[in-house]
Amino acid sequence: MYRLTYTIVFLFAIYGFADCANNLIFGKGIFGLLSHQERDSKFFEACVEQAKSGNAGDMYFLGMMYWNGIGVKRNTDKASFWFNEAAKKGSPDAQSRVADLYYYGIGINKDIDQAVKWYTEAAKNSNSDAQFKIGLVYYNGIEVKRDMQKAIAYFRDSAQNGNSAAQLSMGLIYYKGTGVDVDKFLASSYYRQAAMQGNSDAQFNLAFMLFNGEAGAVDVSESIKWYQLSALQGNENAQTNLGHIYLTGKSSEGVNLLKAEKWYLVSAERGNINAQYNLGCLYLKMRDSPNSRDDAFKWFKKAADQGDEQAQTMLKRLNSSKIELETIDREMKNLMDKVQKRKATEEN
Repeated sequence: MYRLTYTIVFLFAIYGFADCANNLIFGKGIFGLLSHQERDSKFFEACVEQAKSGNAGDMYFLGMMYWNGIGVKRNTDKASFWFNEAAKKGSPDAQSRVADLYYYGIGINKDIDQAVKWYTEAAKNSNSDAQFKIGLVYYNGIEVKRDMQKAIAYFRDSAQNGNSAAQLSMGLIYYKGTGVDVDKFLASSYYRQAAMQGNSDAQFNLAFMLFNGEAGAVDVSESIKWYQLSALQGNENAQTNLGHIYLTGKSSEGVNLLKAEKWYLVSAERGNINAQYNLGCLYLKMRDSPNSRDDAFKWFKKAADQGDEQAQTMLKRLNSSKIELETIDREMKNLMDKVQKRKATEEN
C-alpha cells in the first residue's frame, strides 16, 4: 500500500489530479484488497481509456506511467508519444517534458530549436520549470545567442512561481550585478525565498550574507541557523564555515572546539580541502588531546596531497619539530635511565 500511495501522491503533486486517477480511486475503489501489481495495472488501464478520450492531463499522466513503468513495462517511445500528444493539447507539463526530450536527445534526435519552442510554449503557460530552463538556455548562450534580459525575465517569472532554483539564480544575479545593478538586499530576499524551500545553496549564501552584514546588520545567530540547515543537507562549505565559527569563537557561546571538530570533520571526510587544513590547525590547538599531533599531521597531509600550499608548509614544520621532539624524548629517556642506574647503585 505504501508504494502505491507514494506513487499517486508524487504524481498528483507534480502533474495534477488526472481524470483517470479520479475515476479509479473514487469510482472503482483502488484502495480495495488488490495487490500492488493489480492496483498499478488497473490504474494504468483507467488512464489509457481516459487518455484516448483526448484529455491532455490524462495523456500526460499516461506518458508518465510509461516513462516510470507504473502498471506497465517501461517504454520511453510510448511515453514520448503521449507526452507529444498532451503537449499539442496544451499541457504545460507535457510541453516542458517534450522540450527536455529534444534538449537532451532522449529517445529522439537532439533538436535545440524544438526544445526552445516547447520550453517557450510551456513558459507562456506558467510552467516554472520551463521558465527556469529556457532562462538557462538564454543565460548560458551556448545553443542560442546569449540574451541576459530574456534570461532574467524568465528567471524572474519562474521565481515568482516558486521555483527555488530560479530564486537562487535571481539572488546570484543581483548579488554579482550580472545584467542588472548590484542589489544585495534584493539578492538576500531571493536567497531567503529559496532557502525557505530547502535549497541548500541558497541557505549557504543567505548565511554568508548575514554573517558578513551584507544585507543589513550582522546577525551571527541567524547566520548559524541557515549554515546548519545547509550543512545538514551535505553542503561542505556550510560545514566548513560552521567549523570556523566555533573555532574562532564567533558564536554566542564563544570558542567550542568540539563543535568545530564535528563540522570540520564531516566536511574534511568528504574531501573538502579547506576543512582538512582547518582541522589540522584545530588539532594543533588541542594539544592536551591524545594523538592530536598525529591527527593534525594526517589532515595536513590530506590537504597537502590536494595541492594546498599552506598545508604543505605546515607539514614541513611538523616534520622538523617532530625530529626535535624525538631527540628530546630520546635524551630524556637516556637521562632517566642514568638516574635509575645511579639510584640502584646507591641503594646497593
